Amino acid sequence: MPRTRLDAVPRAKALEKPTRPATAPITAPGSRGSSAARAYELSGPRLMSFGDAVADTARATGRDIRCTPLSAETYAAEQRAYGVPEERVRLTTGRDAGVRSGALSSLTGDVEKVLRPPRDFTDYARTAAAQGARTV
Repeated sequence: MPRTRLDAVPRAKALEKPTRPATAPITAPGSRGSSAARAYELSGPRLMSFGDAVADTARATGRDIRCTPLSAETYAAEQRAYGVPEERVRLTTGRDAGVRSGALSSLTGDVEKVLRPPRDFTDYARTAAAQGARTV
């Protein structure tokens, strides 16, 4: 699946924030022993594509938001056009190769093991929109 661009009407420039990878090690509150050093893979309760997330967000906010598939080359070119440093361009296009190939598509029970049952994105988007969030 190619990388996607979110086209909101009217189109606004969006900057990607650096985030910790979902597979980065985390520690459960109050955990001790071997589980404290365990790497957890965090997932929601269902697999979603970028298109699924955009459709859920559009429905929840009542906004016209579209998901446009982009090749890795086009995605990299758009980042460069916004002045993203080349090292970051390589990092994001490399990371996204795993997402596009489906290699990172898996569901785990780790959120429930560490925190609580995972929350479905559709529910999150509805709640955030109802609370007046400008970005979901």
